[in-house]
Amino acid sequence: SGNHGQAVAYAAQKLGIPATIYMMSNISPLKRQATESYGAEVVLTATRPEAEILAREAQKNGALLIPPY
Repeated sequence: SGNHGQAVAYAAQKLGIPATIYMMSNISPLKRQATESYGAEVVLTATRPEAEILAREAQKNGALLIPPY
């Protein structure tokens, strides 16, 4: 979600680590911009399940998955 994505992006920036945030394409443009302003890469998807699939694929390649719930 937008708020969670912003929080993860902020924390990653403070820790000096990269972050990729998967968001649905209908996210508020302000939330997307805020997330990107913290240095995160934002990947837009059509649906939440699609975002979750991409996040889990990234996890298989060593990424840490931080679910929004």
